[in-house]
Amino acid sequence: MKQILPCWRHGLLLATLCLGATALVAQTASSVKNPTFADADGDGTPDGWNPYPPANGDTLVLAPAPGGGLVFKDNDKANGLGLEQWIPVQEGLRYTASAEATGTGGISLTLIFAPRKPSKPGDLKSIQLSEKAVHIAPGKTAQVVAVAPAGAKWMKLWLYCPKIGIADLVIKKVDLASDTPPAAAPASTAAAAPAPAAPAGATVPAPVVPAGPIPEGNLLKAPTFADSDGDGTPDGWNPYPPANGGTLVLSPAPGGGLVFKDNDKDNGLGLEQWVPVQEGLRYLATADATGTGVLLNLIFAPKKPNKPGDLKSIQLGEKSVRLAAGKTNELIAVAPAGAKWMKVWFYCPKIGTADSVIRQASVTAGAPAASAGPAAAAGSATAATPPAAPLPSGLANLIDFETGDFSQAHGTEGGNVSVITAAEGPVREGKYAFKSSVQKNQHRAEVTGPRCPPYGIARYGWSLYVPKEFDA
Repeated sequence: MKQILPCWRHGLLLATLCLGATALVAQTASSVKNPTFADADGDGTPDGWNPYPPANGDTLVLAPAPGGGLVFKDNDKANGLGLEQWIPVQEGLRYTASAEATGTGGISLTLIFAPRKPSKPGDLKSIQLSEKAVHIAPGKTAQVVAVAPAGAKWMKLWLYCPKIGIADLVIKKVDLASDTPPAAAPASTAAAAPAPAAPAGATVPAPVVPAGPIPEGNLLKAPTFADSDGDGTPDGWNPYPPANGGTLVLSPAPGGGLVFKDNDKDNGLGLEQWVPVQEGLRYLATADATGTGVLLNLIFAPKKPNKPGDLKSIQLGEKSVRLAAGKTNELIAVAPAGAKWMKVWFYCPKIGTADSVIRQASVTAGAPAASAGPAAAAGSATAATPPAAPLPSGLANLIDFETGDFSQAHGTEGGNVSVITAAEGPVREGKYAFKSSVQKNQHRAEVTGPRCPPYGIARYGWSLYVPKEFDA
């Protein structure tokens, strides 16, 4: 089966990371064009800004304010109102935006990062990398701080009142400043402390044979999941959710690595480790695995939670990838503003199954791409990872399973799902298809992808094969 989707419903996203922050200095001047909303050319729109959603001059008003600033009035609960500006950025830099307003009601000051400017505003959701917003309360200076994530080259600065909101404000000015990028910690100081020596009389496992060389400066303890103290858990790692030794197994693998097996659809299974991080630095996580069903997640937080269930209330950002068998899987993330810790989490959710051996894992830190002046900030710098092959014209997203796995999707949910070859079943084109089945005690089977944009038209297409003997 082939699925072609201009945009996807948001799928399961699981990640656990924490980052360590240091002070950033040498703040630059505002890079906002026309921060006081002057309309020198008299076209009714502040120079350098774009109305989105637009005004209508009646219930939705964007106009010069007497004495300077912008009249922002939205008395229409059926339509939103906004003003946006695109600004070139550099990944890993901290950006601080602020705005002052008087009047009644309220709007949001939003920063949205993307690898490129979309062809039209409605296309942004399909490419955006992260978003952060703050409410602008009248009479106060609102401030939002964000670190440009991995791959970010542009930032949308957006003043916005949603459909259901109302506002009658004068925005005096908007400012934006960026900080000097942080320096990567030397490998000698960033490396994790060695695992404690095994106690006398303890059984020490045979040396682990990794799938490949462990990167220099690896921040993980026990990257090959060695259990030198013989307590049944890899040194420096914590099982969450834990194994039970039956349907949920975390154990040393013959020849080295970790057996990760989840045959229980009522409980999840995971293994986590917290790593100190620094905001603005790029972190590369890798994992070599055989088998299927395991997610590698990175979750950033300002502190380690007292218990795992408290993480959602403090986390700052998350990113994940489904591990594909037989290759080195990579996941790149930039620590967001305020991050001091990162949770590295191998996880299979409750509704999923997994049967894999994770041979080794690593996390390394590096400074953001060096700035080469305005040209680099405008997006001329080459990303550290090679760009994906261009999609056919007119498509925003594509999942065709030609990777032989679910790595093109955000995850799977529900019943029994697998990727099969042409020898195992009908394939419309290419070498692979996605096969799903739902038993009487199951409700659905899904492959999930990115969220649709909030505006515009979203069209979906797919190719589905139903056997003649199918009993509905």
